[in-house]
Amino acid sequence: MNKPSRPVQRGVSLVEAMVALAVMAIGLLGVVGLQATLRANADLSRQRSEAVRIAQDRIDQLRAYTSLDDIKGETYDGIAAAPGERITATNVNTEYTLYQDVQTLAAGRAKTVSVKVAWRDRRSETDNQWVDFGTLVTGVPPALAGALVLPANQTVLSTPSGRNPAIPVQAQDNGDGSSTFRPLGGEGVGWVFNNVTGVITSICTPGLPCVSTKAYLLAGYVRFATGHEPTAADAEVPSAIGETDQDSVLSPFVTVQRTGSPLPAADSCVHRLYAGFVAYWCAVPLGTGTAVWSGRSTLHLSNLATLPVGDVPDTRSSADAVRVCRYTTALRPTRNVDHPLDYVDVGGALTNQNFLVISAGDGSNRYACPADDPDTQPMTLTLEHQPEPVPTSTTP
Repeated sequence: MNKPSRPVQRGVSLVEAMVALAVMAIGLLGVVGLQATLRANADLSRQRSEAVRIAQDRIDQLRAYTSLDDIKGETYDGIAAAPGERITATNVNTEYTLYQDVQTLAAGRAKTVSVKVAWRDRRSETDNQWVDFGTLVTGVPPALAGALVLPANQTVLSTPSGRNPAIPVQAQDNGDGSSTFRPLGGEGVGWVFNNVTGVITSICTPGLPCVSTKAYLLAGYVRFATGHEPTAADAEVPSAIGETDQDSVLSPFVTVQRTGSPLPAADSCVHRLYAGFVAYWCAVPLGTGTAVWSGRSTLHLSNLATLPVGDVPDTRSSADAVRVCRYTTALRPTRNVDHPLDYVDVGGALTNQNFLVISAGDGSNRYACPADDPDTQPMTLTLEHQPEPVPTSTTP
């Protein structure tokens, strides 16, 4: 008896193979896409690293200036905004554009610098990627750069007796957060300082109640180099004060005139004559509603050289007359601490505002303020002298 025959199944293996190929093709496409994405991201990461390096190099270059305003090399004054600058890198497949924006701060000597580096990746025709960096560049003479590594904490030397360094060391601590300074030559008048801020908070006159005020100290020394033509050594170590100089130190000796508001000399400055110099102290009061003052300090001498007016003789070269020199560092703009001719917006106590008095001349030749030795401290690269006053004519 014959068995019935089974139908033969054909084509199953081919369908399975086609399905497997389709699944594999989809998987390969995913791998190819992933590989392309990884390559693009790696390429972008390399481009971004190069952009960061370019920006950091530019910032380091700006910080590495060799002088403030000299014409040689990189200078602080030369740090300025720059338009887009094309930069080609050798280890990436794109070009970069560097933008530099510079803003000078109104207060203090410093500049804010913003550096932007832009580029295009492989998927764009224009710059669509960028990195931004910002920094602050201060105008510090490179010769003083080593001071940046000094510790910031205050020491006994910087805060004598734990008080503000502007308070004279002779001031007596009152034990209540204040100190009283009675300037020699001030006829018993006492200035009360806040130990923390160094601000004069009240002025006490013997026999009268203390008067509350807000004033800043202005103090310094007056040295003399008279009787001969002054030299650089006289600017460094002036000779001792002579008898003629002592006779010319009259009261008032130093006065301060604020801009738009003259101050009585007796209420602002006192001085003391020592063996080789004169020390002076001024309490400069502040106007109502302000925390700064502007103006000029003036040294008064009975034999100060004058310009000829009317029948008053010209004493600019007289051997019996003197001139006044004040030394100021070469920083521009000049800082108040450097004893400029005109103070602008003084916001605290100023000390070591020193003068040098020299002979006006020998009777025929006029003497100039001697140049300070730049190899010693303090370095005084430029100097300004006090203008000689124009006397009132006595011609009828």
